[in-house]
Amino acid sequence: MRYLIITKSELNKFPILSSCKEFFWMPINNKLSGEYYLQLKAQSDLNKYGINYTIGEVEIKQDNLE
Repeated sequence: MRYLIITKSELNKFPILSSCKEFFWMPINNKLSGEYYLQLKAQSDLNKYGINYTIGEVEIKQDNLE
């Protein structure tokens, strides 16, 4: 799936308040690749706070779904 990939150097800028002011964005660490990522809907908030990111594919391991 496509996500916003956050570099480790940008992690010190988090957490940031979402534009709807109901929660804070905090990147998730992908244990499979070591990348930090957020959902695409966080893009405008990252732009607002001047946080650098790339858009790319992130493979997420699904643990024993029942």
